[in-house]
Amino acid sequence: MFHRRLILPLVLLLGAAPSVVHASSLSIQTLSFGGIVDSIGATRFDPTLGTLDSVGVTINGVLTASGMAPPVAGTAGPYLFAVSVEQRFGVSAAELFEFGSPAQFRLDGVSAAAGQPFTLVVPFTYTFTFTSLSDILGFVLPGFSGPTVPPVTVNGQRADFVGDPAVPGVITLTHVGTGVAVTGPVPVVTSVSSQGAMILEYRYTPADPSVPEPATALLLMGGLWFVVRRRRAS
Repeated sequence: MFHRRLILPLVLLLGAAPSVVHASSLSIQTLSFGGIVDSIGATRFDPTLGTLDSVGVTINGVLTASGMAPPVAGTAGPYLFAVSVEQRFGVSAAELFEFGSPAQFRLDGVSAAAGQPFTLVVPFTYTFTFTSLSDILGFVLPGFSGPTVPPVTVNGQRADFVGDPAVPGVITLTHVGTGVAVTGPVPVVTSVSSQGAMILEYRYTPADPSVPEPATALLLMGGLWFVVRRRRAS
């Protein structure tokens, strides 16, 4: 039987050993974008930091279509027109991610019969997260607001975001705008662009979680050896 006086030191020694905790860490970067075409550069996740668990993406912006509504002869009343826009974030598998299909917008306008320049604006949002499931599927389904028809999928995997932080990953933003006649002539679209910000959230498990230091480990071993020796001697 262990001597009672040896139990308390042993308990204290065991309690001195730090517990191993695998805490999740978060790295966030905000990337601005703007223009008809834009190449958005993002810092890749550094694999020396640990294991990448998920990549959250939030895109907030405003889509703007500008142009000229032509005049209509023989009528004094206003007429309706629209602009159809296809928007993409990511255009190839070589990028960090890509829209599996373009997001489609319809912006409606009204023009005087004499014609006039126009600027139509609509806000938009996309949210999606790459996880172990998207590694298997190769895509995620995005949440959205703004587009009439969202991208069917967003293609990508966590591994696409991992690499040398000094070599940025790229997401290309593109637009295609087309005038649509409603109750009058087809409008002339001169510019379609987006402005906003993309937020990337790298959630990861840090490398080298805390383990007992060598001195602590030796102390524990010495305490156990001392207990065992006293027990054999008694």
